[in-house]
Amino acid sequence: AYEQAIAEAITQLVARGYQVVFFAQSDTPTWGENDAVPARRIIERLRPDVRAAVPSIFTVPRDPTLMLAFYGQFHLVIATRLHATILSLAAGTPVVPIAYTSKNWGFIAGTDLAPITLDIETVDADAIVNAVRCVLNEYACWQQRIAALIEQKRAQADVVSLLRSLDC
Repeated sequence: AYEQAIAEAITQLVARGYQVVFFAQSDTPTWGENDAVPARRIIERLRPDVRAAVPSIFTVPRDPTLMLAFYGQFHLVIATRLHATILSLAAGTPVVPIAYTSKNWGFIAGTDLAPITLDIETVDADAIVNAVRCVLNEYACWQQRIAALIEQKRAQADVVSLLRSLDC
């Protein structure tokens, strides 16, 4: 259902004039860990005219600086991987998370992203498109929320580092 929902959402987004790209956050040879595999399956589900509008699958750079620049180039990211959600936010790029494990929901609980976070088990194309439109309609607001979240997380990291240095 998830892959079909993504394919249908892409069809709707492309029809509305949005450019859609796929990228593999994880490209390891371990079964179930290579994001290019489901991306290819989703692309295969697309009508030929929609498929023609979707470029090949990009690979996320490994270098941390390049990785942030990679995520920062997008106007919005729809992310299933938790790392893609976090890296999008770190780059200042609004994100629509699709949560698939408790770790996703645990991270989301500490953010303002809950209203636009979708559950992989129940997601459908309309929910994805509506979440994207919600972010795009209030884009400046979402950018401000992200900036505040990043500052909050930096402050928390500084406190943790300080406590570790004090052996607490």
